[in-house]
Amino acid sequence: MEIRGPGDVSKTTRIESVKRSTGSVGPEAAHAGREDTVEFSQISRLLSKLSSTPEVRHDRVEEIRAEIERGEYMTDEKLNAAMNRLLDLLS
Repeated sequence: MEIRGPGDVSKTTRIESVKRSTGSVGPEAAHAGREDTVEFSQISRLLSKLSSTPEVRHDRVEEIRAEIERGEYMTDEKLNAAMNRLLDLLS
């Protein structure tokens, strides 16, 4: 009795040679005429601008904190100037 299953390798199979196509079928041909594009959201543009802002001046931050504690910092003129500078940086 002889049992042969799907893993039987005793049979030989003829292997045909691969014929090359004359047309382009490579990755370049598959993407021919297509162009990659990248779109940045408004948030990513703002984050990019924020990352390019100058380093924090710690001495100035401490000076402003002291003015706030003394009640000397919160003037309309100073707040408007600070907001205008921030808007200029972001635009």
